[in-house]
Amino acid sequence: MSVVRAEISTCYALSQRNESINDNGCSVSFDKSLCWLKADYGAKVERLCPFTYCPTVPGCEQVANSHMVTRVCGSNGEWHDSNYTQCITVLDEYQHCIQGFCRSVGFYLDHVLTFTTTAV
Repeated sequence: MSVVRAEISTCYALSQRNESINDNGCSVSFDKSLCWLKADYGAKVERLCPFTYCPTVPGCEQVANSHMVTRVCGSNGEWHDSNYTQCITVLDEYQHCIQGFCRSVGFYLDHVLTFTTTAV
């Protein structure tokens, strides 16, 4: 199951069990990528970027555990927009760590060098 589908299922299950409403802050909310659980007024919540990472590529585990999405529960009980800036950094600088693009840098360089020498 994809990360986003799992997040949709989480939000749906919470709403079906009537566990999605929060009288002391923000209620459960799905932002098209992540399910944000209840939070108190003014709380800043962090979630890992919604990618499936390549655990076998060196350095990617650290990328997976350090890049976050943030969202703030406003004083009025409404969620502010989610901040995916760090996830954009993953796409720009660590795409080789995302499932579907998994490759070690050495593997990638070997293929580039092989292609370059056969093309010449």
